[in-house]
Amino acid sequence: MQIREADLNVQFRARLEPLVTALTTAVSNYHGWVDQIEAICREKLEDQFAEVQDPSNPDELLGAIAVAVNGLNDLIAQSNSITNNFAAEKAAAIRRLKNHYANQFTIDFNTEDAANRRTKLLQQVARFDRAKEQANVKLKEQQARINRAQNGREKINERIVNLLNSSALQIDVVSEGGNDRFILKRNGRIAKHLSEGEKTAIAFAFFLTKLFEEPKLDDVIVYIDDPISSLDVSVRPSHLDAGRRAVQTDGFQRYGSSSASAD
Repeated sequence: MQIREADLNVQFRARLEPLVTALTTAVSNYHGWVDQIEAICREKLEDQFAEVQDPSNPDELLGAIAVAVNGLNDLIAQSNSITNNFAAEKAAAIRRLKNHYANQFTIDFNTEDAANRRTKLLQQVARFDRAKEQANVKLKEQQARINRAQNGREKINERIVNLLNSSALQIDVVSEGGNDRFILKRNGRIAKHLSEGEKTAIAFAFFLTKLFEEPKLDDVIVYIDDPISSLDVSVRPSHLDAGRRAVQTDGFQRYGSSSASAD
């Protein structure tokens, strides 16, 4: 069977031709020795008493053949080993390639610096989370304050309507500099030139609203002295009625009354 370069793995093909040449030469030399023996034997058969030359020892020739044959067998074995272990060799080559690129990445991209940057980013995230929690707390406080202000506004407006028998004057809530302020409007515009009666009604409505925010209202004693004398005659009855409702429905105990009347 003739061995071809294509039968071998690529990395062994260059070694095939020298080994084949060495084997061909060794075999040729051995054949020459055999031809020499044949010639001597023919000569002896023709003349049995003729003196013939002693042939040389073939061991060296056979040794050369053995060396060449062993070299070819070793080359074939190495090539077959790679072919038979191709999957394992491929996996090993891939591992070496990955290790190479991993080492190169480590060199090009300093992993220690990356770890430090990651730590700093995590610290920033933690600070942002704390700031977010604080902002949420403040937001809830602001919302609660706004709700209290809006509830107070509604109570005051309700009492103003009851006192003046009109919804023209209303309290609105505006925010200035982070603080909530009450602003008085007449028919949607900032109110100006209030009468004494309107001033009294607004003050009395605000007073009642703030009074009912007292946590221990049952322990509070309130004395009201003539709150209606500055009111217009037309709204005095409603003012007295609002006071009576406060006494009856908002938790006051009535101990006495002013001598002022609706006229």
